[in-house]
Order: sequence, then structure tokens, then C-alpha cells
Amino acid sequence: MALNETYIRKIEYLIDNLPKRVYQPVSEVSFDAFFTFDRLTLAEAILHERKSIASGIAWGKKWEYSWFFVNIELPETCIGKRICFCANLGECLVYVNGKIQGALDKQHKEITLTKSAKGGEKYEIVMEVYA
Repeated sequence: MALNETYIRKIEYLIDNLPKRVYQPVSEVSFDAFFTFDRLTLAEAILHERKSIASGIAWGKKWEYSWFFVNIELPETCIGKRICFCANLGECLVYVNGKIQGALDKQHKEITLTKSAKGGEKYEIVMEVYA
């Protein structure tokens, strides 16, 4: 059974607007980063010199590791809410406050930071991305 034009438009609308209804941005974040061909541990990466990276800039050469860093403090407006961290960097391993929290990829788009925010929590997020 083929879908008529009306149903196709409704489905397209839902696909475009569902993420806006599921996630409400708390704030934009800016990343510091560095790039290396060396395989590093988190402890080594934290000591590495890094620079602020602009959104939209091309990064990641073939066979290169990219490390991204961001610090987040939750505002009081988040109290009681589930807080997720979303980043569209490709496949990456995510550390939160020094511990592996999970991975992001095409099927896994967020990492839960807390199921019920208290406000004022601080998170140091580090992402290891392989190009």
C-alpha cells in the first residue's frame, strides 16, 4: 500500500520535529581539542596541550585520533530533569569525570549525565574520536 502525499508530509514533519520535543537544549558548549596519531590513555590525553576549536571546522585526518574536552555546570533550571549530553562527532568513547560513561555513534546519540539534576553539578567530559 502506497502512502498518499498527506501522510508522507505528516511523517516528514514528525521526523523533523521529534528531536525538538524530546530534547531541550540547556546551553551550547565550546570544545577544546587536540589531534594526534599516537594512541593515548585518558591520563596522557589530559596532560596534552589543547586549543579551542570552532564549531564547523574540518578535523580528523585518516588514522588520526581526536580528543575533545568540555566542562559543564548545570544551572538551577535543570533541577529534577534528566540531563543528557549530545555530540555529533562520529564514533567516540566518552569519559565523564574521569570514568568511561559510554560511546556515541549513529545509533547512540546521547550520554545520560544524571537522571535527576540537583543544579550546580559539574561534569568534565572528554571524548576520544577516531577518524
